[in-house]
Amino acid sequence: MKTDNIIDEYIAREKGVEPSAYLESCIMAKIRSEEEAQTRLFPAVRILKGAAVAASFAAVVGLGVLAGSSYATGTQDYKGLMVNDSAIERFSIYTSDENE
Repeated sequence: MKTDNIIDEYIAREKGVEPSAYLESCIMAKIRSEEEAQTRLFPAVRILKGAAVAASFAAVVGLGVLAGSSYATGTQDYKGLMVNDSAIERFSIYTSDENE
């Protein structure tokens, strides 16, 4: 009951508050001044953002090249182990007893 009375009193007080006729114009003036301040700095910021994107792209490509070149190539000793055994696998079909 007490909470309901507090809520009702708060709603009644808020209904009694008169809105300011100049509130909207003050808010819009503040927004316009902030937008104007941003538009003055906009060309420099746009150029710096583009340069930052280009530099980060170049850094990523450079790191990718360094990472790719850091892998050791295979030695000549292991080339004999790399055999295409697909022909041998097909031959095993004919030699298995399960398919007879």
